[in-house]
Amino acid sequence: MSPALLLLLLLAPVGVNRLLRRSGAGAGLVRTLPLLAAGWLAGCLAIGTWCTVSGLLALAGTAARPAAQLGAAAYLLWRLLARERQEPDPRMWSLFPAALVDPVAICCAVFVFPALGTPAPQVLAAYGWFTALMLPAGLGWVAVGAGLLPRRMARRRPQRRAALLAAGAARVR
Repeated sequence: MSPALLLLLLLAPVGVNRLLRRSGAGAGLVRTLPLLAAGWLAGCLAIGTWCTVSGLLALAGTAARPAAQLGAAAYLLWRLLARERQEPDPRMWSLFPAALVDPVAICCAVFVFPALGTPAPQVLAAYGWFTALMLPAGLGWVAVGAGLLPRRMARRRPQRRAALLAAGAARVR
């Protein structure tokens, strides 16, 4: 297991991380903490589900695991490059379905977590690493959404608003 790869995956702006950022922007840091806990639980359940699916596919043939890894990487890349037109509202009921198709959970299950049939201490260590890295990364996404961390776009917005107000005031005269 690679903690660096896990951290890189958890910092990707897709899936549950987008929901956490949107919730931080709308509800603030403190009111989003229960959603962060639910995101952690949903991520654990999704990873367990995808680990089982990946393990059962690996039992079907030797080429199934590399094919699953290639598919997971392609799905993550597609979700990173795709524009989200219809994002679900950041609520508890929308978090669990979003976590099941979250490319981060799928890639964690395929690349980071041990294969099906691994002894329990190694699986528990992987979930420990996931917990230790997911909670601060998720809190970071909430803080970005709440405006507590600097963003490039946050610096441009006040200037744009001032320019729009000045243009509107010039039209009134």
